Amino acid sequence: MKKLFILFAFLTGFNAHAGLIDINLSTKQLLEGESLEIRLNARDFTEFDYFDIDFSFDDSIFALDLTSIVTDLNPFGFISSPTATGLAISFIDFSANSGDFLLAAFNLTALTPGSSSFSFGQSGNFYAPGTSSPLSGVNLNATASAQVMAQVPEPGARVC
Repeated sequence: MKKLFILFAFLTGFNAHAGLIDINLSTKQLLEGESLEIRLNARDFTEFDYFDIDFSFDDSIFALDLTSIVTDLNPFGFISSPTATGLAISFIDFSANSGDFLLAAFNLTALTPGSSSFSFGQSGNFYAPGTSSPLSGVNLNATASAQVMAQVPEPGARVC
């Protein structure tokens, strides 16, 4: 029985994945011209020193504010650039990173009414230090969505 308990504790004490990234939105509904903050929070990551991922959103509805991008990672190794479908994020560092951290946070400005979903491209990879093989088990399946509503003009004042 003691061996069974030790085996059970051993099996449940480890994560089944190498990392998970959540997509957190400051709001799910906003008006034209307002800003939406997106936070990409990484949890339970094993050691890595390089990654390359794509973050997708509808750029006909939202405009990316490149000056708003922040990260917990070494900013000298953090590279981001707009793409036709959203934002490309890459990172390289000479020391390993792991654990829980803010992968990136940035603002999008609502341009026009509509709904946009947010997700990661399927080609994103994280790499263990000193290897060219991607980490297995990184979960990039998170999704979120937000809706932009049209500005409603205030009703005119009636004079009696």
